Amino acid sequence: MTRVTRRFDKYVDRAKVEAAVAAAERATTGEIVVAIAPWFWGRVDKVAEKTFAKLGVGQTREHNGVLIFVCPRRRRCTVLGDAGIHARAGQPLWDAAVAAIAVVASVPLFAHHSFSAEYDQSKTLTLNGKMINFEWVNPHSWIHVEVTNPDGSKTVWKGETPPVNVLYRNGWTKPMVEDMVQKGETVTLRGIPAKDGSHHLFAQGVTRSDGKTVLGLSGAPPEETK
Repeated sequence: MTRVTRRFDKYVDRAKVEAAVAAAERATTGEIVVAIAPWFWGRVDKVAEKTFAKLGVGQTREHNGVLIFVCPRRRRCTVLGDAGIHARAGQPLWDAAVAAIAVVASVPLFAHHSFSAEYDQSKTLTLNGKMINFEWVNPHSWIHVEVTNPDGSKTVWKGETPPVNVLYRNGWTKPMVEDMVQKGETVTLRGIPAKDGSHHLFAQGVTRSDGKTVLGLSGAPPEETK
């Protein structure tokens, strides 16, 4: 069974997921449920547990139902198995399932890029420069910062941000960014650089020119530096 709301068809190749679930269920007496969730606040594992109960995944005869719970906008996945299958397979099965999903996410199961494939999570980058543009769009917005290099040349860096609704929750507004761009405000952009060495990163936060106002970009509320 696959539960996909219409708004998330752009993230998921529904036909491919349903075909994979049907093929897997033919080889087992259990039930496999794939749930694609919207953006939400809170712990993904806790919401997955509630979804497990709500969808009745634990009501199979041999208690061998499995829930694959995915939140594309947060790039998070949880796999939950009922007591019957867990007793036979143990935790290694669920660890392997999550690892496999992480690999599959880099190909068109999700109509979206794989974060781990594109960005080097072992590194962080801090840039100071003039904010020259901001693409206020979904599914991801982009901040453009012009950085002056030691030799005097200039490089424009692009920072990928979360969706517009997340920007709002973190204190961003469209009029605010338009004003920042118009003034060419100097900002500090922090984030995770791209693996391919191109001039873009996944933005994690922006400090405004006053040095105090910190605008979050990772889903956490805005912070104030002390």
